[in-house]
Amino acid sequence: MKNPLLRAAKNGLTFRDVPVQDLTYAVWSAACVLLTLCQFYASMRHQLFFAEARAGVIQAEPPWSAPLDDVFIHLDFARSNAGGAPFEWSPGNGYSSGGTSLLYPWVLALGYWLGYPDSNMMIWAGVVAFIGGWSLLWFARHLVSSLPSYARLVLPPLLLSVGALNWSLASGMEVAFFLGLWGLSFSAWVQLIASLKAPSAGAVVQASVLLGAACALLVATRPEATVLVACFVLTAMLAALRARRSLRLSLKLLLWGSTPGACIVLAQHAANRFFTGSWSAAGALVKVELNNPFMTAAEKFGAWWSHVGYQVLRVTNHHFSERLFSVGGVPLSLGWLLWLLAVVPLFLRKTRQAAALLWLSSLSWTLVVALNGQVRWQNERYSMPAVAWLLLNAGTGFAILLSFVPLGAAPSVRNWCRQFKTPRGSLSVLLALTGLSAVSAFAVCQFPRLQGQLWFYGRASRNIHEQHVQVGRRLQALEPKPKRVLLGDAGAIPFVSNLPALDIIGLGGYHQLPFARASRIGLGAALELVQRLPERDLPDIMAIYPSWWGDLPIWFGTELFAVPVRGNVICGGPSKVVYRTDWTALRESVAVYPMKPGERLVTELDFGDLVSEHSGNFQFGGSPGYVHMKLLPHPLHPERDYWDAGREIAAGSAARFELTGLRAGAPSRLQWLFASPHDARLTITVDGQELAPVELKGTGEWLLRTSRLPTTPHDLRLELRASGGSVTLYHLWALQGSDTP
Repeated sequence: MKNPLLRAAKNGLTFRDVPVQDLTYAVWSAACVLLTLCQFYASMRHQLFFAEARAGVIQAEPPWSAPLDDVFIHLDFARSNAGGAPFEWSPGNGYSSGGTSLLYPWVLALGYWLGYPDSNMMIWAGVVAFIGGWSLLWFARHLVSSLPSYARLVLPPLLLSVGALNWSLASGMEVAFFLGLWGLSFSAWVQLIASLKAPSAGAVVQASVLLGAACALLVATRPEATVLVACFVLTAMLAALRARRSLRLSLKLLLWGSTPGACIVLAQHAANRFFTGSWSAAGALVKVELNNPFMTAAEKFGAWWSHVGYQVLRVTNHHFSERLFSVGGVPLSLGWLLWLLAVVPLFLRKTRQAAALLWLSSLSWTLVVALNGQVRWQNERYSMPAVAWLLLNAGTGFAILLSFVPLGAAPSVRNWCRQFKTPRGSLSVLLALTGLSAVSAFAVCQFPRLQGQLWFYGRASRNIHEQHVQVGRRLQALEPKPKRVLLGDAGAIPFVSNLPALDIIGLGGYHQLPFARASRIGLGAALELVQRLPERDLPDIMAIYPSWWGDLPIWFGTELFAVPVRGNVICGGPSKVVYRTDWTALRESVAVYPMKPGERLVTELDFGDLVSEHSGNFQFGGSPGYVHMKLLPHPLHPERDYWDAGREIAAGSAARFELTGLRAGAPSRLQWLFASPHDARLTITVDGQELAPVELKGTGEWLLRTSRLPTTPHDLRLELRASGGSVTLYHLWALQGSDTP
């Protein structure tokens, strides 16, 4: 057993055999992590005390909160997991693929099983953050195992020197836990590299299995970690080939190292497909630019590359240090010193291999998270794992520079000083002073950033508490008790109110209704899905930012109250407004066509409704298909309102779909619903035969138009083309009479 702490525990939980330097490092790293977390939690408690004082409800024990509403989304999942409804964001909604982590909510669920109440779950999240942060540092000691024992002591303070990273570690998100698991995987990787020197192939296979198990936990925490698994496994395979091990053994290494993580990914996609109807997770559908239906391939690449550059410059020139000067239009700061220090381990043979792994991890992670369109938000938390690996490399580089000074190597002070009179000794002092100067300059510039992040953490927690938490409390006290609340990507409100919720953005999910894809193409598409909800599940309350949702609160809500936030730095708007909903227009918007004697409705296509469009195999050609919605007087009963959403066909573009279930030979007609703000023409082709075009007048009101079908096969394949301006298709009904015309 190579680990001295585990060997000591096995021999009776004594530490007589544990090297003093290991104990010192363990205590030192634990103290650094604990002090860092306590600083941020103290800032939060300080701000929340003033928030409670302002509200006139000072409690004996100040409350706990979090700087991100997404933390409460994890807690929503954790409470469901602990309550026997795994992977369910809100009661009654079924399986949700909208969580950013599969494993982390289960770790938080342990807090419930240990007896933590809802109000103190952030304390348990802090315990998990401490364990994760300390684990990362403990396993990271392998980076400097070949250096003098004192050199490793620089790793904890340098890793925890960047306020933005500490902010994420203390946030309650999965960052600290994820980095702890990365440290576990790194330790397994180190053992695998060491096993390549053993003559037995069994040791390599055993180490590969351990690496695969650790990587599986990593992927279960963050699916993006598949690129990290590739870094671990491929670098290990390269090391095996360089060690002249057999190709067969290298393939076994690849198999055992990557298969568990791949199985996790495949199982998640299969579960997503089975429970939601989509292979992709809801978060990917909502946030990843590759899933943006309105962007061209060139625009997607441009957005991705922009996010890559943003991460590098934002982290270096803002989070590492203040911008000081510009060279050739490129902003530079002393934050680039960390990048220089991170390069140093690549020049030393004993640290090169691990340093290369850290560089690959940092770069690959940066490239992957750049696909996320929200990488710019939430204090760049998506980029923080890459920052942690960069800092570990920089800490290793600083330790290398310090290790050139032979502290304690000379038998006397006189001999020790004599060593520095040689050219080699002078170079050692120069290198050590260079490292100290670089780190000191960085520390001077980073300290104001750290202070700012402490304040920002407390203020963000206060914002969430003053707005989201207070909305949840007021909803909990409403009479009669709401049955379901409609939200826009909010976790604290359902967590505090303990009410069922519907996330109109789609991250929360609702059985197999594709809210995530619908929200990407427009609010109208999401409301088409709300229209499909059973009466018992319709939200009777909305808690939203009005500026996000256009006409939604005007058409379907009556304001009850608003909860403002003062000094906002994190919330999506100055006020979260709560409405009582009225879905009358939505529920009555079923059919507006005039039925003739002897006719019956055979099939219909509700444009903008993804479920209906899927059933009709609806496709676009040359148009992104924006979704619009209208609430206008009913075309047949003007005293009532009629709501519908529709797809826009741009001029020169085409739409294709199918209608099935018609009886061959029966007289048939198509009833169209439009609401055109301008004159336009719609050309209709049925099974290759062109019908009379539909002429539209720009009245802005609902328009009913009829197309008669000369012959009717069992199935129809239609192609629509717009000319003279875009045409928005709202609804189509296929009606048939008796078999005799």
